[in-house]
Amino acid sequence: MERYQLVWSDTFGDWVEIVLRAAEAAGKLAPETYAAEVILEAPQDIDTADFVAAIGAVSESMTRGSLDSQAAQGTTRKLVEMMLADFGVHDADEVMTSEVAAELGTLLAAVRANLDGGSVEPSQVIEFLIGALADG
Repeated sequence: MERYQLVWSDTFGDWVEIVLRAAEAAGKLAPETYAAEVILEAPQDIDTADFVAAIGAVSESMTRGSLDSQAAQGTTRKLVEMMLADFGVHDADEVMTSEVAAELGTLLAAVRANLDGGSVEPSQVIEFLIGALADG
């Protein structure tokens, strides 16, 4: 495995741990482990913007009441599972419970709204994530 693949594998594993710890802290989940097996078999060139936009749209539809929360959670869960699978995360369906998907969908919708509204820059979001990973 190439050096950059190891870096990304560790980074994605850290992201899974951050989401699981946040869900646990919120009382939404009691994971048996925070570990995730991330395998990048080939360099990935994945545009996540479509996934983030779709998850944000689902969350906004639920907020407006045009989509019930159960359907929104299920849709968000499947979108995140597809994104994780594109990144090479095996067993993404086991990692993404409905509760974790709902929390992640809300978070991504808020990030997208702030980016679209110009209140934060993409570099600020990246700096925050890097800081969260370093603290973890």
